[in-house]
Parts: sequence; C-alpha cells; structure tokens
Amino acid sequence: WDEYEWRWEYSGFPSRRRNFKQPLWQGENFENQVLLVHAEQGMGDHLQFARFIPLIAARGGKVVLECHGPLLKLFEHYSDQVQIVERLHPPKHFDLQVPLLSVPRALGVKTLDDLPGEPFLAPPPDFKFDIPEARDGAFKIGIIWGGNPDFSGDGERSTKLDYFLRLLEIEDVQLFSLQKGAREPELADAPSEVVRLSDRISDFCDTASIMTQMDLVITTCTSTAHLAGALGVPFWVVLSHNPDWRWLTTREDSPWYPSARLFRQERPG
Repeated sequence: WDEYEWRWEYSGFPSRRRNFKQPLWQGENFENQVLLVHAEQGMGDHLQFARFIPLIAARGGKVVLECHGPLLKLFEHYSDQVQIVERLHPPKHFDLQVPLLSVPRALGVKTLDDLPGEPFLAPPPDFKFDIPEARDGAFKIGIIWGGNPDFSGDGERSTKLDYFLRLLEIEDVQLFSLQKGAREPELADAPSEVVRLSDRISDFCDTASIMTQMDLVITTCTSTAHLAGALGVPFWVVLSHNPDWRWLTTREDSPWYPSARLFRQERPG
C-alpha cells in the first residue's frame, strides 16, 4: 500500500474474536451505558492501541477495559478513566462492546496523521524497579532480541543475543537484558558485563520502570517495542526485510511512536 494514503478499512482482526450478544459500539456517545473494550489480539497490539483509551472515555458512560494479565498493573495508569479487568473476565453486565483494534474505525481515525502520538503509558508514580548495577555516567542500553517463539513469523522477526554483544566494545556502555521467555537461557553463555535483569522482571510494570531508567532500548518487533513507544523512551527497532504491517515500508521513523528509530534488514539472511 501507499503508506501516505493508508486508511483504516477493517472492523478488527478476525482471529480471537468472541461472540457477544451486545451490539458493536460504532463511536456514538454512550451516556448511562457500560462499554466493554475487549482484547482480541496480543499484548503488543494492546499496548499499541491503548492510546485511544482516553478518546473512548470522553464519549460518555462507563468504560471497562480488558487487559492481559501481565499488563494489569501497568494499565492502572488509566484507572481514573476506566475499569480494568483481566482478559476473558468481562463484567456480568455491559450494554455495548468493541474489540480494541476496532476502536480507531469507531472513532473516525482515517489516516496516520490522525494518530495520537504523545506518550500514553507510565509506570506507577510510587514504583521504581531497583537496578543497583547501573553505573553513574554509563550509557545504559536495554536489549530484547526475540519475541514469542510460538508466533508463526518469529523466525524472521527475532534475532540473537550475540549480535548485541559488540556494543560492549564501546567505552562506558552498559547492556541490560530485559529479555523474557524461551530465549532467556542464551544469557548463560553471555559475558558477565551483560546485566541480567530478566529473572527479576515479573510483569510489564517492571519492564516499564526499567525502560525509563535506560538511555536507549533496542528491541526486535515484539511487545516491548510497543511498550517503549507507549512510554515515549528512546528506542530502536531492528526489523526483518518483510516486517509487520505497523512498521510500514522504507521509513526510519514511525508515526505511531515519535521516539522510535527503525533499522531495516536489506535482504533475507
């Protein structure tokens, strides 16, 4: 597609959709009603589209937002505007429903220029993840080199820890591993200079607090990229030659995330 003429033309992705008897919200005001915004996609998608939550809440009644479990603490950021519930645990009563990724269509968002771009998430103000290994004066880089290996396209979007280790050759650089999941064991063979935060991270709230203490986050196309963008911290995304739709084509920046810089693989391999 021509990225400058791109339009929202879908009503939500078909996968993981659930059947509700309540009508689909079409963007109308809903005073005195309860609207369920349900999470039908992955955590990265959820983070990316969270920017629309204040716009939904401004349309009237009570908003109930479903969240994946690891996101619940982080999404308390919105608790003064919406009720937060765990995904697949909707309230017993609600009047309207909409999948989160269908919200831009309902709100009338038609072009990339219409996207809210300012940071829209933050760790709780009274919470800070402790990083005693952080050195004063060092340039601190948080790294994530892979996503969920069960994802069908993970072989293209993920990379290896080894490619990040050359950054240690730069004077006064510290590397901090934020990697979670199946790729954590790769740290066993990494130099001791790589600060291992992975086993101390329990949820996305921890990761968010760490990111706000970094000078730079470098990540592959996975949920942590969207978290960094939502927080507004400086981050780089390393992309495969055929990246996910949200990163568009050819650009080194992202209309979704002003603090992002994109590095694109020129060819497979």
